[in-house]
Amino acid sequence: MTNMEAKTPVPFSVMNGDGESFIVGDKKYTVRPMLVGDALKFAEDGLSISSQLFNLANKEAKEKLDFYLSQYCFDENKDPMTIEKVIADKWSIIDLKNFLRKLCDLSG
Repeated sequence: MTNMEAKTPVPFSVMNGDGESFIVGDKKYTVRPMLVGDALKFAEDGLSISSQLFNLANKEAKEKLDFYLSQYCFDENKDPMTIEKVIADKWSIIDLKNFLRKLCDLSG
């Protein structure tokens, strides 16, 4: 296998900033890549990528998580997601973790 064959091509939707689909239950969401300024802020924010219980239990971390949801995760109507909306849509802790991982993967 050559180096070219080993690389996974980046979808056009990611390259142009439209993002990638993210499915929870029977609903489809879109996760968009972060802007450079927000990526720098994200690196300093110290959010947990793996355990979302810590993010939800800490008021400051929860507010930061809510910011990234509202800026980079959108429902089928293209409305921004919030902590309240993920609760209403019955996301699990794993779904929240998967959102953060997808956000980081897309953003690079």
